[in-house]
Amino acid sequence: RRLHNGNLQRYLVLLLIGLVTIAAAAAWPPDDFVVRTGSVTPVGRPVVFDASRDHGNDSRRLEYRWDFDNDGTWDTEFSPTAVASHAYPKPGKVTVRLRVLDRRWQTTADETRSVEVR
Repeated sequence: RRLHNGNLQRYLVLLLIGLVTIAAAAAWPPDDFVVRTGSVTPVGRPVVFDASRDHGNDSRRLEYRWDFDNDGTWDTEFSPTAVASHAYPKPGKVTVRLRVLDRRWQTTADETRSVEVR
């Protein structure tokens, strides 16, 4: 009864909130990635990072950019390739950062993962 009180302003606000939520969900690029070689990797062996997922009929033009040591400078330029690899020359724990760009909406999303190199 409280929802159906004839207050048109309330209906319009709820409609607007719903539309904005749907548009934001459609425009936000997926930023999840996995470390294919596991969370612990030997020194000098390439670590494979994979951001490709089964998106079905996802027609978005996503591009990926990687920072393999999270030093603030990007190690790759934006590329449509969702898989990247990097070999670490010394042991330690490193943080890898991925930025995904959706060219259609000009939106970005970032994700980080930690990798132990031994």
